[in-house]
Amino acid sequence: MAASPKPRRGGASRRVMAEKPRACLPFRHPCRTRSPIPAQDIPLRPMAFISHRPWAKRCGPTECSLMRLAGISIVRDEADIIEPWARHNCHFLDKLYIVDNGSTDSTRQIIQDLIAEGLPIEMVDHGQHGAFYQGQRTTRLMRHAAADGDWDFIFPLDGDECICATDRGTLEAELADFPAAFLPSFREIRYKLSDLDDPAIVNPLERIRHVQDKAPAPFKCIVPRALALNPDAALSDGNHRVRVAGVEVPRQLLENAALAHFALRSQSQIIAKLMVTYITFKAREDYVPTLAPRPIEAAGVLCGEEEIALHRFDDLVRAYDGPEQAGLYRPFTECRGETRFPHLANTFPYRRTLRAVDDVIAEMKARSEEVRTLKKDLFKARMGPVRYFFIRKSRSFAKHWQKLRGG
Repeated sequence: MAASPKPRRGGASRRVMAEKPRACLPFRHPCRTRSPIPAQDIPLRPMAFISHRPWAKRCGPTECSLMRLAGISIVRDEADIIEPWARHNCHFLDKLYIVDNGSTDSTRQIIQDLIAEGLPIEMVDHGQHGAFYQGQRTTRLMRHAAADGDWDFIFPLDGDECICATDRGTLEAELADFPAAFLPSFREIRYKLSDLDDPAIVNPLERIRHVQDKAPAPFKCIVPRALALNPDAALSDGNHRVRVAGVEVPRQLLENAALAHFALRSQSQIIAKLMVTYITFKAREDYVPTLAPRPIEAAGVLCGEEEIALHRFDDLVRAYDGPEQAGLYRPFTECRGETRFPHLANTFPYRRTLRAVDDVIAEMKARSEEVRTLKKDLFKARMGPVRYFFIRKSRSFAKHWQKLRGG
């Protein structure tokens, strides 16, 4: 009897067909070590095992997907970018887990249309739309994804960040050889608005063609499976870091991959983004001035306007993006996929802002009702059922007596 294949390190062993497969590919071991693996220790992975994955068909004959990669994202009112963002990132990922955080535009409809079209996207409902505890909620989504599938790596992404790499094979090769002691991190390619942008182009991934000239630095992290399953691991706000029991995991830059970041895409989008960020972060119980400092500072520029109009747009952009720099011409040529729903890419800045206020108010009312219920239950527990009944009847009698005296 032939010996059973060795299990994968760090997870359950992959299923291997009983019969000898017609064609086999070597499986790259996800131990993420630079030392070569002996050929006899590399289990064979049947071609049939990956052929059922429709997104593996986009790879060429020499770069078939050998890893399972998933993305997680919490989005809100991203109708102007959500379709090209999803189509592009699905080229590099096997599945996207998305939480719609109470969008007021067509974001949810676009995602549902993409799912109906066949893109590997799952909508996850967290049922919370008030104060934005980004790190806690993204950590919760990460654990959901890790429990749902046998993912080798999980990519926390914002709804305006696109993976920038030559192809998926290059990305997988670098992740497979990454030092185990460090957390893989993307550098940022930050796109900025320019007077040379063509407003007739709806897709911001094609319209915005200039980037900031900035030194490479760790921007967003990629989480390996073992870390995603660790109950003590938590993502920071912004998905920049991972801490285990409060201790930050050291990061190291990927050499051949980055994140294209389209944070600012139009004047209306910027105003609504800053106002919603101001409301949802200020509503947090743990808010401190160091939390989201740039959006809060940029929102302060709006406070200097004397009417409902934006006259200091350049000051607002500088407050959000930092000191003004000459933009470098770099079109996002890595963009994959073609948009099919440009008619849904509309923003509603006033609706978006007022909805954020409504969500925070509703959350505060629910919290107040919960506090009142807890106080009432505590009073009942302390006074006892008999005394509580007597006091209630006494109050009713007193009210009735006052009515009689008044009459």
